[in-house]
Amino acid sequence: MGLWPGGFLDMRAETQFGEFINSDTGSMLATNMDGFCPLPDTHTTTLSHVVLTQFLSESMAVYFGKIETLDGDSNRFAGGRGKTQFMNQNFIINPVTLRSSPYSSMGAGLAFFFPNAAAENPSTLSLAVLGANGQPDTAGWEDDFEDGANYSAEFKLPTRFFGLDGAHLVGGTYNNKDFKSNDQNARRVLAAKLGLGTLAEDEGTWCAYYNFHQYLFTEAEDESQGWGIFGRYGFADDETSPIEDFYSIGVGGKGIFEKRDNDTFGVGYYYIGLFDKLPNLASNRFGDSQGFEVFYNIEVTPSLHITPDLQVINPSREQNQTAVVLGLRVGMTF
Repeated sequence: MGLWPGGFLDMRAETQFGEFINSDTGSMLATNMDGFCPLPDTHTTTLSHVVLTQFLSESMAVYFGKIETLDGDSNRFAGGRGKTQFMNQNFIINPVTLRSSPYSSMGAGLAFFFPNAAAENPSTLSLAVLGANGQPDTAGWEDDFEDGANYSAEFKLPTRFFGLDGAHLVGGTYNNKDFKSNDQNARRVLAAKLGLGTLAEDEGTWCAYYNFHQYLFTEAEDESQGWGIFGRYGFADDETSPIEDFYSIGVGGKGIFEKRDNDTFGVGYYYIGLFDKLPNLASNRFGDSQGFEVFYNIEVTPSLHITPDLQVINPSREQNQTAVVLGLRVGMTF
């Protein structure tokens, strides 16, 4: 509005309605990302993101407030918050970050842009500190930081390999809160569940991750029309994180069919490696998980999109059989 030079206010309100299939597939993570935000299978309305940003120069900004972390790991073909591209959580965010990084917490950070924020596709470096106890439905600096803090760093480098758009992102987090140790026998876990004992804790947890996309073909007159590949890889502290390593790979694109310039598609595969010494109780045995998803987003009109979706999931919970999930989304833009 011309009243606050270099200043921005960014807000997001979220809510849920109805029931979700996530608990039925045996997967550790959300098959339908809408069932994860703002809180898993909880019918509540929250302001999960209220952030003030102030540019101190054309290349540096400071931000603070209630910060949501879901969009930090997005790429050209696998992001969209589960609404416009993939539905499965494993194609929206790297799951190795979930143990250390709260989804929404009070915090602050610095962002650097190279050469500057006005460049067409600048490199970015982001440094942030978030409260370790943050939840989407709570607010308050003291409560969120009561048990510790999560420190994160992320660097994104745009590339032009083959003269085509691409980007590489590397990041890491460290949370100094005390977390339950993974390496505990089933008898100790059962005793804790019965109130007969407590589980051992380790101080702090960490993770590191990598994310890329690369176009392999684009139309000469419009670089947004084309297709390419994407992937993610990550690993985490096996003393405290049940997810030890993760990777995903896939193909995505836009406008691959004649006269369907604004249709988008994606095909992806993911693999989750669990800590191999996780305690297993008789009724709950868990192992590595993998899955496949394909979607096609159809533009009916510029304001109306319909997206059929298919997932095949080999779940973490061993007593669950392979799940086949059909989905259909309708998106309207006003």
